[in-house]
Amino acid sequence: MQEKKNHWLSQIGRQVAKQVLNLTGNKKDYVLVKSGYVGKKIDYSALWDGETFSAVAGEILSQGRTLMSLQRLHVLWQAVGNTVDVPGDVAEVGVFRGGSTYFLARACSKLGAKHLALHAIDTFEGHASGTITSADSYHKEWMFADTSYEAVCEYLAEFDFVCVHKGEFSAVSPNLRSSHYRLVHIDTDLFQPTLNCLNYFLPRLSPGGILLIDDYLGRKCPGVTSAVHEFLAAHPFFDIWFCQTEQIVLVLRDVKRA
Repeated sequence: MQEKKNHWLSQIGRQVAKQVLNLTGNKKDYVLVKSGYVGKKIDYSALWDGETFSAVAGEILSQGRTLMSLQRLHVLWQAVGNTVDVPGDVAEVGVFRGGSTYFLARACSKLGAKHLALHAIDTFEGHASGTITSADSYHKEWMFADTSYEAVCEYLAEFDFVCVHKGEFSAVSPNLRSSHYRLVHIDTDLFQPTLNCLNYFLPRLSPGGILLIDDYLGRKCPGVTSAVHEFLAAHPFFDIWFCQTEQIVLVLRDVKRA
């Protein structure tokens, strides 16, 4: 009963706040937030790198080939910028329609990351059979199957340093030729594939290299959070950056690994 009452009061508060905003608020500068309060809009432009990021991100988002938000793309952009001088290649696991891979490739080019290969890995058929566990209750095999290997290859063809690999990660990884990585973007949504990626790339990650995991603390991807916590418990030699974008950044310290 109390829960229903609280929900009702929250709805009333939200409606009142909305009316106040409609009557007296400046909609250009203020917005109604989830909690029912009127909050000032945040201008992220001061944090971005001038027109370059905005232009690249705007182009990618307009193409409708990624589910990543502008804020998530900016975290990815910063990860590229902070690993320009770190030796090794780049990998993305969980490519979907190729939008974030295209963004990574453009970011590498714009920010001066040189002498690298970018490995883009996906089943291009949705979640692989047998990879969904009890920790991934929101996910089904058919999800993210609305793509194709051929279409993504064509989309990324302008980048001669991008290598597209078709298959589930554990099947593809033995064929990857890179021995060192500077940046790895993991976006598998699932517990076991995320943990597999983390364990595979750890011994191949250069000091100062970054593991960027998407959907960390995401409500529909609890398996990702569990995988990250299990991994960090066993390998406590990362600098950890928690983001307010359902991403987590792990930066490898220059220390001897067990």
